[in-house]
Amino acid sequence: MTRVRHRFRLLALSSLPLVFLSACSLTGRGEVEEPPLPPVPGKEEHVTVTVLYRSKPTFMNLYGSRFRQIYPNISIEVVESPRPQSGMDMKKETEALLAANPVDVVFADNFFDAWAKDGMLLNLDPLIRRDSFDIQNLYAGAIGHIRQRGGGALYALAPQFSTQALFYNQDLFDQYGVPYPKDKMNWEDVLRLAGRFPFKRDQDQLLYALYNPLSPSAWMQDIARTNGLSAIAEDGTKVVVNSPAWKGIFQTVIHAYREKQVIHPEPNADSSTFESVIRRNRFLMGMAAMTVDRYFLLANMTNAERQNINKSPNWQLVTAPTSPSAPNETETVSVHDMFAIHVQSKQIGAAWELVKFINGESTAKALGAGGGSSLLLTRVEHNPKEVNGRSVEAFHRLQPSMKDWTAVHKNTPIGFSGTFSGILHTEIEAVLGRGKSVEEGLAAIQEQSQLALDALK
Repeated sequence: MTRVRHRFRLLALSSLPLVFLSACSLTGRGEVEEPPLPPVPGKEEHVTVTVLYRSKPTFMNLYGSRFRQIYPNISIEVVESPRPQSGMDMKKETEALLAANPVDVVFADNFFDAWAKDGMLLNLDPLIRRDSFDIQNLYAGAIGHIRQRGGGALYALAPQFSTQALFYNQDLFDQYGVPYPKDKMNWEDVLRLAGRFPFKRDQDQLLYALYNPLSPSAWMQDIARTNGLSAIAEDGTKVVVNSPAWKGIFQTVIHAYREKQVIHPEPNADSSTFESVIRRNRFLMGMAAMTVDRYFLLANMTNAERQNINKSPNWQLVTAPTSPSAPNETETVSVHDMFAIHVQSKQIGAAWELVKFINGESTAKALGAGGGSSLLLTRVEHNPKEVNGRSVEAFHRLQPSMKDWTAVHKNTPIGFSGTFSGILHTEIEAVLGRGKSVEEGLAAIQEQSQLALDALK
């Protein structure tokens, strides 16, 4: 009897993906009835969950070993993602690996948008509701970010995230008598402050008002997103950069570079060692008054001092630049270690237990206890309030943006973003080199990007 019952259970589990993915039906009262959900494996039932991740040792150290202590009946097998090589199509290679190795839980950071759009990932919302899994105490910006990219559904959860803040060198502000930055400034406010520094504007310039870790084209896109602007219309059919709003941002970026208020790393600058990364960062070297960056910059400062590479500047933090129309919100959220369940998983119940554990309270406590992390925990109560005696609450002070990017993400063809960035880079360089006017550059971006969009449709 026991053998028959066990065989029946295996048969039921093997059919769960089809049942779980079937459409919801309507009851006689017009209510939506969700399909049956996979059970948690019983303690006497030994199963194996296969995970796609960057590195087996890293996964087991961060999550797997502690999970096995709580669930000794659930074994973990890690399939490592392909190693990037010159000319390799990483998405194609990763999907070939998935086809050859049935995987239950996938590390989805690199291809989440495409996989969610293509129906490769399981909607976690029904499982979250069934188990009353606590997502209310996760950083709302991270949850909202994942939902937007998933067209409203929650196809993954992530235990870590990052946002930006504006770092400033208090000593340089004091030396030149410039007022300190404040929370909730917009980019025009920041650049007005930058214009108050009387730094020498010639080939021998050593000090800058702003160190920008992004290229000019990436910075322009960052400012546009901060202001809630997309390069294409919501229906995905038309490029909309030849507009007054985009022109204003283009002019802002061009002016900042021409006035030598801002500097970014040279495209071919050496970044092969940690020391070279630190030395090319003008803010960390005390040569720039401000920079906008993420939480990991604090870890870089600490490690640079430990390795006697550089003494950190006398830094302070305020919130990252915001939109004038939404000064309490931020568009700078990014999530890390997004774990999703593959729709073809034969172990959905066990896979969900692993995803819950990775995003649960005990994992947050363990990750937070180590200190010195370069990322913030999605369970924000376990993040530090201060670093080296300075408040870092600016990283949490803004609310997640209310801008709904769902339609834009859904209707943007795969590959357009990279093509658009390349066009933007070429035209900005042409304008900075004074070969084109702002108006000519913007018109070229509009025309070339529309042709690229049409070709991808």
